[in-house]
Amino acid sequence: MIFLLGFLRIAWPYLLGAILVGAVYWKAQTWCNTACKEQATRADKAEARAEAADKVIAAARAEESRIRLAWAAESIDAQKAAIAAKGKTDATFASLTDRARSVPAGSVIRFSSAAVGVFNDATIAANADATAAPASDQAAAGAVSDAPSAPPVVFDEREFTAYVVTSAMAYADAVNQWRACVNWYDALRAAQTKGSP
Repeated sequence: MIFLLGFLRIAWPYLLGAILVGAVYWKAQTWCNTACKEQATRADKAEARAEAADKVIAAARAEESRIRLAWAAESIDAQKAAIAAKGKTDATFASLTDRARSVPAGSVIRFSSAAVGVFNDATIAANADATAAPASDQAAAGAVSDAPSAPPVVFDEREFTAYVVTSAMAYADAVNQWRACVNWYDALRAAQTKGSP
């Protein structure tokens, strides 16, 4: 026992140093492993978030492609429908144009100069840029008098009938284009919302 006590008295600092070095080594290993595991967990979570984001991006791109294709198809369908409507209008008004040409020549329609001024202003307004100030061939509102001294304006009945048919055809074309735009817009909205969650 004396030998053991003598040995412990000399080895004590060395044993304590070895225990201390072992404890530090164990703590360092435990801390490093814990930190590495936490870092690996963080990296796994970040990778999972990145994969989820990639899936969301891929789904958004697929939805964008679906919408683009649907819009292209709807645009083509709308254009075909507008062309078909124009063809029907042209066919309908071809017979009316022929009928207008068959109106006997020599008959006249008389309009007052006030009515002709309104016709001219209506024509100018119909052909004007919507953002520009309206033009008029009249000096001011009410400037045209219906005085008996103003000679009536005479139009050939055939020409006037052709003018009315042409005006009606232009109106029909405008209405067809308006309907085509509205139908196209509605189809685009329906195509966009069709596959939405």
